[in-house]
Amino acid sequence: MAPKPPKVYDGHALGRDDPMWQCYVKESTKQDGDMVEAWNKNMDVLLVFAALFSAVVTAFLIESYKNLKPDAAYITAASVSRMAELVELMASGKPPSNATMKLPSLYDFQPADSDIAINTLWFCSLTLSMTVALVSMLVKQWGEGYLYGRHFTIVPYYVQARTRQARFNQLGRWKVRYVMRALHMMMHGALGLFLWGLIILLRNLTRGSMLWTSVATVVICVFAFYLFATLVPLVCHFSPYHTPLSFRRIWSFLTRLTVHITHVLVNRMLPPSELVRAPPTSGEAWSKRPAAHELAEWKISTRVTPDDLTAQVIIWLVSYARDSSSVDMGIRAIAGTRAGPEFWDHLIQTDLVVLVAQRFTSFFKGALEKPNKIVPDSNDPDLMQVALCSQALAKIVKHSSVPVIPPPASSQFSEVPGLEAILLPEDQINTVQYGLLQLAGSTDNTVAASGLCGVSAWSLMGREPYQYVKERKPLIQELVKFIEDRVFLEDGSVAVSDCLLNALVEALNFEISYATWEIKDEEL
Repeated sequence: MAPKPPKVYDGHALGRDDPMWQCYVKESTKQDGDMVEAWNKNMDVLLVFAALFSAVVTAFLIESYKNLKPDAAYITAASVSRMAELVELMASGKPPSNATMKLPSLYDFQPADSDIAINTLWFCSLTLSMTVALVSMLVKQWGEGYLYGRHFTIVPYYVQARTRQARFNQLGRWKVRYVMRALHMMMHGALGLFLWGLIILLRNLTRGSMLWTSVATVVICVFAFYLFATLVPLVCHFSPYHTPLSFRRIWSFLTRLTVHITHVLVNRMLPPSELVRAPPTSGEAWSKRPAAHELAEWKISTRVTPDDLTAQVIIWLVSYARDSSSVDMGIRAIAGTRAGPEFWDHLIQTDLVVLVAQRFTSFFKGALEKPNKIVPDSNDPDLMQVALCSQALAKIVKHSSVPVIPPPASSQFSEVPGLEAILLPEDQINTVQYGLLQLAGSTDNTVAASGLCGVSAWSLMGREPYQYVKERKPLIQELVKFIEDRVFLEDGSVAVSDCLLNALVEALNFEISYATWEIKDEEL
């Protein structure tokens, strides 16, 4: 049972009973647990691959190693053959030559250069693989040691916190993350050495044959893909392809070092009056300077103005979130945002309007079949979320350049080639219209304003504007009356938010722009 912090703390702030220590231990325990779990999964993959790879290399080495030492059976057979020749010559009375007299010896054996190269590559590959397996086990032990003592509830929180921070500092000081990165590089290097030796072996055995050509082609393709995956992150932002060699700061360091060496060589060839000052290549600040693409990615990630990337974030949240509250959070963001064309153009190119409409109509499900209308209850906790859905729908369809129509499309759209449309079931379109009208009649000012803005934007989707001028005149009058009576209060305050007030004014301007030629001044 974990000790509870005392209600009265002893001494000054940051004493041994300060609740900050407990908060630190709680947060750090979760993060460290996730970090060490990721380490273990990573090392488990390396251990399995290193074990399988070592077994494969060992099988090849067992056969190739025989070429590095003399074959005793071959020497014995050759010696017996020479002795038989010698006996035959002596029986025929012919004197044996020096070549016949010389017998093969173990000391005369000299392995071929290709055999030496193959075994060197494969032994290095096996050594690297076994080293990776050893260090992977050590890394798993380091992770266990890093978390050691976290569950000892008898240890005071301030001791746990200080111990954890000291261990965390040493992780950074001793570059443990770089050790794990190096393990992947070593494993990839071991695989490369093995493939190199395999190509040499096949070239000696079957030079010019289809087998050697096929294997060499496969190895070249693998190397080309590996090189591609290594270099793509250096030129492409947020690339999913990368290898252990894709560490941008390493390449940035090598680039700057190359520039420095070039400057030094150039200065040696120039007279003293024309020397070019070389950039610094030492110092902690220079070596830790982020690469250009890291700065570009940071700039993209920290941009505040809504753009296409922000639109994709909202689309993903509304489309894939499992929690309904997360979906509502995405809809709230749409309802409250003020963005440029780049944001809305990307947002409307998806089925987002379908998802938001489904979320909105779920509140009024089956309302059209009921004899009595649903009057929104101002005390309903879901009412404000429905109002946000209506605001989001209004903003989406207002910025949309394609109509919302029921499938199949009406004749006026099917006759126009290449015209796109957002397809919604006809009953869902009617339910959206019904729900917006119900919200417009609410006694809550925010809900009613949301409904009016939604009715204004939704009613023109899929229709010819000038065909419905007479239907829009009552909506204009209702907007004007609502703004006069319920938005601007007697004490000079505003009953709705600034964002909603702007939406009401935009809706009124939108309605007037289509019907002003039939509206008389006294009607306003």
